[in-house]
Formats: sequence, C-alpha cells, structure tokens
Amino acid sequence: MSNIIAIIRKELRSYFTQPLAYILLVVFLGLSSFFYFRAVLVSQQLTLRPLFGFLPWILLFFIPALTMGLLAKEKESGTLEILTTQKVSYKEIVLGKFLAVLSFIFIAILITLIIPFSLALTTKGGGGWDWGIIFSQYLGSFFLAATFIGVGLFASSLTKNQIAAFILGVTFIFVLIFLGSNTVLLALPHPFNLFVQKLSILDHYQGIARGVLDLRDLIYFLSLIFLFLYLTTFFFFKELRNKKEKRCKWSWKAVIAFVILALCINLVSDKVKARFDLTQERVFTLSSATKKIISQVENEVELSLFVSKKLPVQISYQAQQIKDTLSDYQKFSNGKVKFNIYYPDADEAAKSKAQEFNIPPVQFNVVSQDEFQIKQGYLGIGISLKEKDSEGEETGTRR
Repeated sequence: MSNIIAIIRKELRSYFTQPLAYILLVVFLGLSSFFYFRAVLVSQQLTLRPLFGFLPWILLFFIPALTMGLLAKEKESGTLEILTTQKVSYKEIVLGKFLAVLSFIFIAILITLIIPFSLALTTKGGGGWDWGIIFSQYLGSFFLAATFIGVGLFASSLTKNQIAAFILGVTFIFVLIFLGSNTVLLALPHPFNLFVQKLSILDHYQGIARGVLDLRDLIYFLSLIFLFLYLTTFFFFKELRNKKEKRCKWSWKAVIAFVILALCINLVSDKVKARFDLTQERVFTLSSATKKIISQVENEVELSLFVSKKLPVQISYQAQQIKDTLSDYQKFSNGKVKFNIYYPDADEAAKSKAQEFNIPPVQFNVVSQDEFQIKQGYLGIGISLKEKDSEGEETGTRR
C-alpha cells in the first residue's frame, strides 16, 4: 500500500509542478461552466443535467491527454526496467498511476460543486436543488472518469509514442460512447441492438446521472475498470515477463478468459433488478401496479419516440424525462416492450414512420434573447402492438 501511495504522490506532484495541469483545469472548468449556464439561463430550470450530459464529451479528450504519457513515456525513456527493479509489483505501478489520474480528475469535477452551492446560498429556499440527484450525478461522473482512465492507460500501454497513445485513447473511448447512439442501434436487428446497447458506456452513465443507482450500471462500470486495468498490466509488462512458450500461451488464454468473463457478467447482470431512486419525490420509480402491468404484457409492444435533434432548450429537459420513463418501461418488460428513438427532421425514413403514426410537426413557443420565436419540431410517441392468433402466429401490427 505504501508503494501505491508513493506513486500517487509522485504522479500528482508531476502534474502540479507543470503548467499543463493548470491549463487543463481552467479549460475543463471553462467548458463545463459555459455549456451549463448557456442551457440553464435559457431553460430557467435548476438542474445539473446539462453539465453532466456534456461531461463524457469533455472527458473524451481531457483524460487521454493526461494518460497518454503515463506508460508510453516509461517505455520511451527506458525507465521501466529501473522501476521494476525496485520492490514494486506490476499491479502496484498500474494501480498507483490509475489512482493518481483519478484523483486529479475528481478534483476538477468536485470544483464544479461551486455551481449548486453558490446558487443554493443566493436563492430563496435553497435554490430548489434535489441533492439526491446531485450526489448520484457526481457518483456517476466518478465511475465514468475511472472507466475512461482505465481505457486511457490501456492505450498508453500499447505504444511508446505519446501522440499515438492519445489517438488510441480517444478512439477507444469514442467507440464505447458511439455504441449507444441511435445511429448504431437503429441499424442493428433485434436482439443484437439490445446487446450492443448494454456495451455502451453512455446508456449506463445516463441512468446514474438522472438520479437512479442501478446495480446493473455499477456492475458494468466496475467490470470495465477491472478489465482495462488487467489488460494494461498484461500488455505493459509482457516484455519483462517470462517469455517461455507455455507461459505466453497461458497469459493469452487468461486475457481471452477475462474478456469473456466481463461480457458474461454484464449479460447476467441484466437479470438483477436492484436499484435505488435517490430523487426526493422518487420521480423515476415506477409504481408496483405499472411494473405488474408491463411484466404481464403478452404481445410485443413497440414504443417509438419521435423528437427533433435540435429541440428548443426549454423543451429538451421534458423530452429527456420522457425518454427516461419509456426506457424504464423497456427494462421492466422482460423483453416484451421495445423502445426506439427517431429523428424525423433529420431522416426521411423516420419522417415517414412518424406519418404512419399520424404524428405531425408541432410549433414551440420559444423566448430567446428577449425575443419571442416560433419554432417547428417533433415531439410525439407512437405505440404499435404485434398481434398474434390463438396458435401464437403473428397476424399483424396495430398502431
């Protein structure tokens, strides 16, 4: 434990003795504050969802910039052999560097607490904050950052070039985020789209960021963190290990087995229903009657949310709540309820599907920069039911 603490102190000291750390902190806080206040001042709603909604895209570049030299630099400078001659294990080196970056990132994230605390002190009634949601959002950001750091360290362990490590880190993290995008999910047939959705980090992070601690999300993050730390240790120190043929074969088998184990854990965790709604009024908790009705659905039901990509800020928060609720219906339906999102203003196929449900574009009244504007967009829900006959044969779809 003392070796890990020594490594953490060394890495943190190296960050704060250089101007790069302060530049990154200023840029991080500047971007976070800009996107938060831009959304909140328009919507007039006290919520941190805009801040934490954009956080994954900030960390997409921020974390690889911090991790790119942690291991690649050791290889390039040749100090790896010197480091391993000390009484320090491989795991202690990787874990120490991981915790050092995690500490630095979480310091940056915790500084944003100034926003809710300052507004609570200056607003009558404490600012109307739901502190349960805020706790959940910061906890979610902690797991998100830890996972990204694990990916960044893995990228840094693959090469001696720091720039290459940065590019690899950004690519790997982007893939984890992009897997949950509607571009990917709508292009895949069922049930492959549900499988890919479970692998997306964005889907699990958004669940925690709205104030719901789902055991499945926590299992997902923990399994990814341990997986990438294990892969980092394997690839970074494989040149220093015993290179006998049997040992190499055993090591590669262990890597493959660990990856398969992580996938199986996430697939099995889907059966776990334990979760905690941290909101004050438990707004994201379905009633027992609703859960019973959804779980007893006999025929397959498809819920289609038609929404504009460029929805006015005043409406986007309500649209997000609708999306969260429909997503909960899908989770508690035992596979009977399917939920998809379509963007009719950006896709002709989605526009045609909206017309099938008789969902036209609607007008939104928007107040922006002291001006009253009328904008047109989509926000509607379509429900389709696949009917079956007495023998279980599908006879058609009713909308």
